Amino acid sequence: MSARTAALCENSCDTPLESPMHKSSKEAAVEVRDSSIHGKGAFVSDFLESDTLILEYTGELIDRKTAVERDNPDAPDYSCYILQVDDDTYIDARLVEHPAKYVNHSCEPNCNLSRDGTKVFIRALRAIIPGEELTYDYEYAASENLRCRCGAPRCRGRV
Repeated sequence: MSARTAALCENSCDTPLESPMHKSSKEAAVEVRDSSIHGKGAFVSDFLESDTLILEYTGELIDRKTAVERDNPDAPDYSCYILQVDDDTYIDARLVEHPAKYVNHSCEPNCNLSRDGTKVFIRALRAIIPGEELTYDYEYAASENLRCRCGAPRCRGRV
């Protein structure tokens, strides 16, 4: 397990201990395997309490222009692992092998994103049991209109 999947308050990160990111964190064993939602997914093997900081979404920091270019499926450097940090900062996890990039969308997620500067963390919204797939709401703009396959009882039908 890399330092990025380890508890962030354990001298293995560069986020200050006084940061709100350290409110509740725990080393969480996360494995990547086939998902019923889409492709690969990230699954926990330990019980996680609500508000536990689980993973940092890591990758290359890029600007809006580069993100738009790479978000084109016809582009030679296409990436479906781009996460928006703020209006002009994005993280592209295409070249990084890390479980956070496999956290799928759900309309009824068990996680959310926490931001601290240009860092983005995945945090438990509720207790998560071993074997459960980690999910967060991608909250795509309605204009993107991607069909959702999360299977949640109150699925919106789009990501």
